[in-house]
Amino acid sequence: MSDRDIISSIGEILISGLSRGIIVLDTEYRVIRWNYWMEKHSNIRECDIAGQNIFEIYPDIRERNKERYIRECILKTRPFMLSPLIHHYVIPLDIARDSETIRMFQNVKIYPLTHGEETRGCVIIVRDLTEQLFYEKELVRLTRILGGIRNVNQLIIKVGSEEELFAGACEIFVRDIGYRFAWVGMIEEGGFDVIPAASAGIGPELADMKVRWDDSERGRGLVGTAVKTGKTQVANGIQRYAFLKPWWDIAERLNYQSACALPIKVQGRIIGTFNICAAERNVFQAEELDLLEEVTSDISFSAETLRNRGKQLEAEKLLHENEARYREMFENIILQVWFFLA
Repeated sequence: MSDRDIISSIGEILISGLSRGIIVLDTEYRVIRWNYWMEKHSNIRECDIAGQNIFEIYPDIRERNKERYIRECILKTRPFMLSPLIHHYVIPLDIARDSETIRMFQNVKIYPLTHGEETRGCVIIVRDLTEQLFYEKELVRLTRILGGIRNVNQLIIKVGSEEELFAGACEIFVRDIGYRFAWVGMIEEGGFDVIPAASAGIGPELADMKVRWDDSERGRGLVGTAVKTGKTQVANGIQRYAFLKPWWDIAERLNYQSACALPIKVQGRIIGTFNICAAERNVFQAEELDLLEEVTSDISFSAETLRNRGKQLEAEKLLHENEARYREMFENIILQVWFFLA
């Protein structure tokens, strides 16, 4: 075997084993190389696609006006680098993530393939950045949540009533964190309805939620189950769950796809739930839920403190009223004794 053959064999091994897609096109845009990575992610074998025009196999390239980068690379020997944030992808490849199929985000580099002064085609290198982008997006999201938690804790220090606490927390979750809307539902005294006590990002439509916590159809949703079990309830895709059918229409109308209900506990008793809805699917994952449960615990503690403070103020008021009444009674007795002795 000659040195050239050895180098060629090494090159084939490297191309086949790369964790990137390698596509080589000739000047007629026909596929002449389609490595194992491309076979794996496209489910098309090299022997089946070799010799075919890439634009005919993937008309999406033309439809999205991405063919111009490949054409200019070959015609003008000009390289291109396409960012996933702007171009998303060149070759439409789907991957499975969180029990659903999504389109792969790709970092794509296109290089002219030349031999001397002659252009022979181009080389397209595809790198999957889907997980990295989701991870970076998740970091940004978690950072916003931490900022929101800080603002809620500052709110807790300032508020003077439970109403202010709930309304302010809902506002922070929508304004600062970016959820679609948030609302607090309180258990009806002596009944099974969950009554909206505060909200942000939603108007009169909140009345259409019609949530209960009994064993009826509307009592088996996220809120009702959270009240009955005392545990956080999550749906990362409202339309996926048959038990949420009573809320499918309003979810579509209000444009939310994910929701969670977090129990609010005072003195060990569930008094209601803090409910958060997001426009996207698969929002409420482990790290996010941990943070939401932590801040809901802080809100619960603050509500308990406010209630205790209210009871203390009410007791003090009653004590002062009693003191005034007793003083008046004592003064009347003194007057009566004085008149009797006089």
